[in-house]
Amino acid sequence: PSDERYKALLQKFLGRDEKGRGVWHNYAAVSPDGLQWSLLQEPIYPWNSDTQNVCLKDGDQYRFYARLWRGVDKAGHSFISTETENATTRTIGLSESSEFSRFPKAQEILAPDPQDPDDMDFYNNACTRIKEDLYVMFISAFYKSEGVIRVLGAWSRDGRSFQRLGRKPLLDLGEGFDSKVLYVAPGAVPGPRPDTYWFYYLGQSAKHDDNVPGKVHHGAGVGRFLVEILDDGS
Repeated sequence: PSDERYKALLQKFLGRDEKGRGVWHNYAAVSPDGLQWSLLQEPIYPWNSDTQNVCLKDGDQYRFYARLWRGVDKAGHSFISTETENATTRTIGLSESSEFSRFPKAQEILAPDPQDPDDMDFYNNACTRIKEDLYVMFISAFYKSEGVIRVLGAWSRDGRSFQRLGRKPLLDLGEGFDSKVLYVAPGAVPGPRPDTYWFYYLGQSAKHDDNVPGKVHHGAGVGRFLVEILDDGS
């Protein structure tokens, strides 16, 4: 509809459950012009995904890239869930819907594997559609024992099945405002040459768990990096 031409993802903190865990649901807003916005009253994804979620329109479907958790329950069984109880590892999920106003629970599409450090989480996904048959992710990988976040890469032809781009960081920590944490934003801006794109990121000079009042002051900034993406069609 013309009055929903622009769309935005929002998160709402609903308080804490009986075990003291934060409850976050995912809402959205729509706008005819990108200036005047209306909040959708019901959550579009009524489960936890407290991260930088991404939603893309792809044909007649919307794709919602969200956070999931892996863990082991009290009976010793492995699980993948939208909830955090007994969870140990953050992973990336995908939910698809023909309507922007409601998405089903996501299914896991990418997670750390045995070749990764044991304590690594996939924090943000920054999924971006470069062209019809090429999707990229700049994953904020959380190295929990170090308390830092570096950026790994993945790519896909269909937006569902992603392949890792090696194991080394595509974007590593800097020496200034971005010396401890890197969060890449989704969306590519055309660069100065064909097949080049600018991506923007938030950097922090405080470790992940130190990003609280009293531990850090003016410890963040925004940067950008230029990527050349050469696609041979294979």
